[in-house]
This record gives sequence, C-alpha cells and structure tokens, in this order.
Amino acid sequence: MDGTVPPPVTQEGDPRPLDLPTMRAAARRLVGADPELPTAEELAEMTRTVRGMVALLVSEVATLAHARNFDDVPAVCARIGIGEARARLNMVARPGLPSALNHARRLARSVVALADHYENLGGGAPKAKFVQICRWCDELIIDPEDTVTVAIRSGISGPGYAVYAHRDHARFVQLNAAHGEMRAPHVHHEP
Repeated sequence: MDGTVPPPVTQEGDPRPLDLPTMRAAARRLVGADPELPTAEELAEMTRTVRGMVALLVSEVATLAHARNFDDVPAVCARIGIGEARARLNMVARPGLPSALNHARRLARSVVALADHYENLGGGAPKAKFVQICRWCDELIIDPEDTVTVAIRSGISGPGYAVYAHRDHARFVQLNAAHGEMRAPHVHHEP
C-alpha cells in the first residue's frame, strides 16, 4: 500500500445538514444513562434505524476525512471509527433478544462516535468564505460588509497580518505598538 486512502464513493445527496441531535437521541434510547428495554419488534425497528444512521454517517465522515491530510489526527481518529462502524454494519446478531440488543447497542455507540467525528472534522459548520475575529469583542465576523481592518501587525519572519474588528467596534480597539501594530491607513478613528 502507498499510504493513501481512496475517496469514498458518493452520490449527489441531500444538501441539508445531518440531523445529529435526532441521531444522538435515537442512539441514547439504546445506550443512554437509562436505556429502554424494547420489545423484539421495537428492537428490530430501532436496529434498522441506527443501522441506516451508521451507513449515512460512515459515508459523510469518510468524505470529510478524505479531504484532510493522511496524518491529520482528527481524520485518523475518524478513519478508525469508520472501520469499527463498518465492521459493526457487517455483523449479524446471534438469535435471541439479548444478542440482538447488544448488536443494536454497538450500532448506537457507532452513531454517537461518528456524529462526534463528523463535528470534529467540521461537518455541519457554516461554510463561510470570509471569517475573521473581532479584536474588540473576540467574536466571529462572518459578514465581509461588517468588517474593518483596524491595524497591520508586523511579522517576525513574514509580511505580517491584518487586525480586524466589527464596523461598530473599530473605534474601541487599542493597539499594541510593542507588538508592531500600526493603525491601518484607511480607517478614521475618533479620539
């Protein structure tokens, strides 16, 4: 092997994000602090449900993990979780309710783990092309129209970088001259 992972085979899917809270709630019915003890019919339905969730999450997490470097730690962890989940999908429960319940619980644990991997790899996060941090309030600035460059900070080994703020916060930003911050020339600040 050359150390690469082939890309997952995917179809053009539903553009809506995964409903992770619903998936986790379904899994908690089987593995939560006080799991339900379902009837055989309920267990068969719950197993089909979590099995479908695992199959969907495996595909989604594999897509996110494949987009990362091979040695990226969250992606490596996700790939391990994908392997365990695939193994659980290929398992068949032995006859009897206790064995079927254990099998369903394993699948439910995979739902929880894969949902965590999905979030850790950035799944479900808003896809913004422009994201900066406001120097004044330390909140994300997602709208480029609400952004003001308030300073340019010189770099030690490179060209430096811009310091941003929300438009309404720009006048409150205090600069640190000791760290090489200079007022951005195009921003007017009131005393």
